[in-house]
Amino acid sequence: MFLVTVFGMLLDTLTTKGVVITGTGIHVNLTLLLESIVRVGVTMFGYTMILKYPKGHNTAWGLSSLLGLVPILWAQATLVKS
Repeated sequence: MFLVTVFGMLLDTLTTKGVVITGTGIHVNLTLLLESIVRVGVTMFGYTMILKYPKGHNTAWGLSSLLGLVPILWAQATLVKS
């Protein structure tokens, strides 16, 4: 879970341009970077809570499939604001 969280934060910050790597250096938009960290952190916390339920628990595992869409929608809303 830790590696998935770190990789998710890295991809999220690059996608939302919280961190931009150019020929002149690395540029950080602190607001977008913090939003990416919170977004991935909340999502991974939700997945951690769902993993406590057995595979046959339809409600929990149904929510896990919907939970995967939340950071995408949240990131799109962030990009619209910026």
